[in-house]
Amino acid sequence: HVDGSGYYGKRGEEVPLASLILAVAEACDAMTHSRVRPTVPQNAALERLEKVRGTWFDESCVDALSRALRPRRRTVPLSSFGV
Repeated sequence: HVDGSGYYGKRGEEVPLASLILAVAEACDAMTHSRVRPTVPQNAALERLEKVRGTWFDESCVDALSRALRPRRRTVPLSSFGV
């Protein structure tokens, strides 16, 4: 965990970036896809991650995952229709 309470006792910048990214991705995947325990919808998983960002998980990694998974409005320029 980014606050140092994790496996190796490392905190903040001592934790490799790849580990920070994988921790967030694995936690989200575990909450949304499990064969042994009840799962939660993706939005609920993101809310849970946001509650512990900065303590268990790196803030920028949680933010990046949240941006990547949240639905985006897609617009099509009117020029595509010859307007």
